[in-house]
Amino acid sequence: MIHKVIDRLEELIEIIPPKLTEINELNFSFKSSPEKWSKKEILGHLIDSATNNHQRFLRAQFENSPTIWYDQNNWVEKSNYQNIDKQHLIDFWTNYNKHLVHIIKSINVENLKNKCKTKDRSDLTIEFLICDYIEHLEHHLEQIIPQKKMKIQKAELTDNEILTQITKKSKAYWGFSEEVLTEWEHLLIVSKKYIEENQVYKLIVENEPIGYYSYFTTDEKSVKLDNLFLLPQYIGKGFGKVLMEHFLNEVRNIGINRITLDSEPNTEKFYNKFGFFKIGQFESSIKDRFLPIMELKLDEEKNVS
Repeated sequence: MIHKVIDRLEELIEIIPPKLTEINELNFSFKSSPEKWSKKEILGHLIDSATNNHQRFLRAQFENSPTIWYDQNNWVEKSNYQNIDKQHLIDFWTNYNKHLVHIIKSINVENLKNKCKTKDRSDLTIEFLICDYIEHLEHHLEQIIPQKKMKIQKAELTDNEILTQITKKSKAYWGFSEEVLTEWEHLLIVSKKYIEENQVYKLIVENEPIGYYSYFTTDEKSVKLDNLFLLPQYIGKGFGKVLMEHFLNEVRNIGINRITLDSEPNTEKFYNKFGFFKIGQFESSIKDRFLPIMELKLDEEKNVS
């Protein structure tokens, strides 16, 4: 997984600076309101993020779970990014991320499990922080340079086959054997009946469905998030966050205050980021492989920055 993250960061370092350079100074410095960041300030915030994660990636290797966080609004304000030369910021961001690639490549595999604390979070592994850094980076780059035309809308009955393919490909991404995937075949099918009986929303990018989520009510104030899947090429690029934020807004709007889900072990930390906590577990069809049962109470949720 970490190799894919490194590859993605190197790709961004290659393709993003020319696109930033193309933005004229007026657009780059424009603020829609005094409290909103300009594109220039968003890029400055990404430099601040790189600075703080640089410390996390290094210090967690030799300190015992150091606490490292930053007040992002004050960092942007006191750095006065709005009045710095645009090309200086672009070059600084580019070179800092090249250095982070070097740092990440130099981390011993066993040290990826070392932990670090942030302001509102319990111990997080270096591996998680690296993945989260890239997701946060892409989220803000999308604000500076909109990359994709996307929308989320209710799935139609005729979407069942494409949603089934998304489910199967997403499961395969996590390295399950062909034997296991074949055994799970009946569980990975999204039928027309399923779409009709549950709340199913698809994420469309450039007119193509690339992911979806589904949920159903368990009582008047509770729902269960049943599925959340993306095509492999979109995993780890911020689209999971897009789906989760849409889902959370959707259930808030209908007065829901409790959400449960059965997570895969490899996605548990993704849900942690939205305030879900493990409340139990059960054994899957694979012997000695346990799936976390997770819960979020909406009035207690926390966000990770």
